[in-house]
Amino acid sequence: MSKTAERIQALLEREYEGPVVSLYLKLGPHERSTGSYKVTLKTLAKKALEGLEDRGFSRKEAEEAERLIEKVKAFVDNPDNLEGCGGIAVFAAKDLFEVFKLPYAYMDRLVVDRTPLVRGLVAMVKELGAAVYAAVDGRRARIFRVEDEEVQEVADITAPETWEKGRPGVIGKPGALPHTYAPEFSRLIKSEKHRHFKRVADELFEIYKSDPFHWLVVAGPGEDPSEFVNHLHPFLLERLLGTVKADLKSLKPHKILRDLSELLEAKKAQWEEELIREFRRKAEEGLVSVGLKATLRALYMGQVRTLIVKRGYWVPGFRCPDGSLSVEPCEGGVQVPDVVDDAIEQALGLGSEVFITSNEELLSLSGEVGAILRFKV
Repeated sequence: MSKTAERIQALLEREYEGPVVSLYLKLGPHERSTGSYKVTLKTLAKKALEGLEDRGFSRKEAEEAERLIEKVKAFVDNPDNLEGCGGIAVFAAKDLFEVFKLPYAYMDRLVVDRTPLVRGLVAMVKELGAAVYAAVDGRRARIFRVEDEEVQEVADITAPETWEKGRPGVIGKPGALPHTYAPEFSRLIKSEKHRHFKRVADELFEIYKSDPFHWLVVAGPGEDPSEFVNHLHPFLLERLLGTVKADLKSLKPHKILRDLSELLEAKKAQWEEELIREFRRKAEEGLVSVGLKATLRALYMGQVRTLIVKRGYWVPGFRCPDGSLSVEPCEGGVQVPDVVDDAIEQALGLGSEVFITSNEELLSLSGEVGAILRFKV
């Protein structure tokens, strides 16, 4: 069990008195460059504090929830706390303040409840899986495994120093070659480099076989890493997330996490295009729901395989006695401040994929909330 899994388990086993604040915040390149995550958090905080007393919290507990949210906001306001991640999950309660940094996050949620809402965290950790970051140049390779927010160096490979003392029969300073030998020496260097690349690629494949990973990032000092990439096993090429520039000597965990975050954010555009094509295909088969009402019905029936939600969309609604969600009052129902947020939590509980998006083409197909279905009823 990873350290992150152990921390999540500890959250679940803990007993809580009073309100518990759960925050999920996306911190991709766009959110950071525009500072929009601060506006998002402010909006989420206001929504989360509305109607707490109607939901069974006492006035004192509502005040405690506001204090906890202010503590969370103060943490987020410090840029140093957000270094090297693509998103965070924060859980705050009496005598508790737990922060999880994620390479990538796809949702913005802030919920006040009696227990921490960890399903989103579990889902993201599971979906992202493990990644390997291979920093390679012509003489050395450093290989790191990234799992959740943990970065561990698993290999440091150096090419053999085959010509450091010169070669037999060469007159002159050790290591020096006459001009006429320059082409041969150039070929020798190139051959040595590719033998090194092959050794590193073989080691990566052995790492994959012993402990499989979802993603591979290749880093190096040059602009074009194709010389090394060409040595990768086809299984690893399928997992290649992208390439980045990096200095092997000064490589730090926050740089690795930032690179992984930015590449995953770029990958999201590809996932959206794939989801658009799949939604069109499934629509022809009658295996989609469009709009909030239809999707809430499908969710209650257990049909939803992939829930699609417009980022920032929320609607007040009701949780009915039978466990269903509705935007309209139901007999014996309990009002909830955001039925969309409850739908996300319900989908995660059913093991459904949740896809938060701002892609206009996808939303024109699905509505603000839609789904790809497992089966028809």
